Amino acid sequence: MDNIPIAIIFSSMLSDMNCRMWAYWWGLIAATAVGGLLLPVSNVANLAALSIAEERGIKISFRDYTKIMLLPLLASGISATLYLLIYAII
Repeated sequence: MDNIPIAIIFSSMLSDMNCRMWAYWWGLIAATAVGGLLLPVSNVANLAALSIAEERGIKISFRDYTKIMLLPLLASGISATLYLLIYAII
């Protein structure tokens, strides 16, 4: 998961503030929140690239479309689910 380095950064910042017990969890929550906010932006960027390609006459098949859009949408859903699960646990 690409949010793990962000979690490490946030948890190290929080552990420097003597919050060692919850440092990793709050870092993971912050990382999933940041990831959950950034992935829809990449989805919009992918849609914009697809629309520009179609305007220029480049044909995009359904297979190419799913290759471009499926992984960011899946990662966004997983990130949001993890965020809600961790929030519910805490």
